[in-house]
Amino acid sequence: MGKSELGRVLSPEALDAAEGGRARLAIEVPGDWLTDPCELIVVVPRRLACARCDGGGCDGCDRSGALRAPEDDDARTVCLRLDQLAAGVAIRVATPFAPETQIAQLIVEIRTGARPSPGVTRRVAPPAPAYAPRVSSWVGVVLLALSAAAAILLSLLAR
Repeated sequence: MGKSELGRVLSPEALDAAEGGRARLAIEVPGDWLTDPCELIVVVPRRLACARCDGGGCDGCDRSGALRAPEDDDARTVCLRLDQLAAGVAIRVATPFAPETQIAQLIVEIRTGARPSPGVTRRVAPPAPAYAPRVSSWVGVVLLALSAAAAILLSLLAR
C-alpha cells in the first residue's frame, strides 16, 4: 500500500468502536516545524506499543503489548499533513498500513524537542489553492450526459 495520507475523516465514536489493533507512536519535532503548514514524513518503527493497553497486554495485541508494522520502510511510511499546530497533540490515522496488518489505527503523539525523532522528516506543504468550489467528478459526468441528451432532443425537435 505504501505511503498513507491523513485524508479520511471519521467520527471519533466510529474510531473508538472500531475493531483491530491500535498502535501508539510518540515523535519529537523542532517547534519551528509546527509554525507553518507542512507534511511530516514518518517512517514508523517496526514494533509499536499497543495504544489500548499501553504495553500491558490485551486482546487487541494478542497479550504481547506490542503491534508489528510492515517489514518494508516504504510500507511503514506515513505522511501527516499539518496546518499550524501546537505541540502536545495526538493525531489518529485510520488504516495507516496495508489492510492485512494487525494495526487498524495509529495514534501519533507530536511533541517538541531539540531535534526530530529518527525517521521523521519535514516537507513544506504547497500553498493552499485559491478558493475554488469543488465539484466531484460524478457531477461533471452527469452534466455532460444531460447536455448531450439536450442536444439530441433539440436536434430531434428541430426536424
